[in-house]
Amino acid sequence: YPSAVIAYEFDGMALGTKKGAYLQLGIRPTWEAIKSESYPITLAFPVLTGLSLNNYYETDGSNNETWGFTSFGVQGSVPLAFMGENYGAWAFTMGATLYTFNHNLQEINDDDDPWVVGQAGITVTY
Repeated sequence: YPSAVIAYEFDGMALGTKKGAYLQLGIRPTWEAIKSESYPITLAFPVLTGLSLNNYYETDGSNNETWGFTSFGVQGSVPLAFMGENYGAWAFTMGATLYTFNHNLQEINDDDDPWVVGQAGITVTY
């Protein structure tokens, strides 16, 4: 699904001294990799990019950079059908995301670029 987030700094700034505006755009294509009545495995491939609309990625002594970061990931999920419908819809999820940053964000993160973040969890939906 496509997504968009717009954020404005009203009180305090994430970086630098000027109030900024931020735009995040994303997509998350999904694919049912293994079809099963009880335990289908679904893969998702989220992609996000963070952009400065105005002074969001500016730091002291540097210019604002429009592009802030891009992330690419893969996530898998499988329902935990053995929990039964009376307890909600349970699923196990896990994945990894690679983040790459602009120059200003690299400096703040001790020149770590790219970053890989892994995640795993259990979700419950009623």
